[in-house]
Amino acid sequence: MTIVPLTSPARRKRSRWPVDVYADFAPMLAEFDKLMTQPEVSARRSNGHGIDLYETVEGLVLEMAVPGVKAEQIDVSIEGRQLTVRGASEHVTQEAAQERRYWLQGITRGEFVRTIAVPSGVKADDISATVTDGILRVVMPKAPEAVARKIAVAQADGTARVQADGTSRVQSAERHIGAEAATEGAPQA
Repeated sequence: MTIVPLTSPARRKRSRWPVDVYADFAPMLAEFDKLMTQPEVSARRSNGHGIDLYETVEGLVLEMAVPGVKAEQIDVSIEGRQLTVRGASEHVTQEAAQERRYWLQGITRGEFVRTIAVPSGVKADDISATVTDGILRVVMPKAPEAVARKIAVAQADGTARVQADGTSRVQSAERHIGAEAATEGAPQA
């Protein structure tokens, strides 16, 4: 048995349709195939500044390529769970652009903005950012996880209490109050 692709000429000949419906979709499907086979290339091309986001034991780290951009040209801010990196690289002046005859132009210049959703659990007050050799490194320390602990629970009428150690004790409020009154009048040993 042979498998004949839907878009093959042999299948199109046997079709009862007078038009080739697959021809209209072929360019779109080809572009889709390119996106699916090379996702890392399309992600890098989105604004010219490649990004790595990874987790370490200490926290979350974002590394972003910012070639030719100085630290004072970059602004990093966090609002809620959105980390935003803004910056600008040097523009080529109009005079310089007119004097040049580009054969290939691939350097990203101008302003850029990149917003990343970060998971909850980072300490926003302790985030730090540095630029070294054209790489912006933003370190977001993890917030300490909540520690499990037992909480004492008492009923409003005072008849039952759950101790901090997890055991429960049933007592009536009157008996408890009566016991306190009896110990107040009793002589100390």
